[in-house]
Amino acid sequence: MVVLHKGKIELILGIKCDGYVLSDGTACLSERGTADLLDIDHKSLRNMGAKLVKQ
Repeated sequence: MVVLHKGKIELILGIKCDGYVLSDGTACLSERGTADLLDIDHKSLRNMGAKLVKQ
């Protein structure tokens, strides 16, 4: 899978993050942007993701 488009998006006023459109048409956010959007620490978000993958 490759990134076709990359840009900044603002889902919530004042919170901008990197957004991507992948070759299969999926839109996604960067990890740091997702952490900012959820108002949590980036490291905490990565830990949550690691726990989900292990299950």
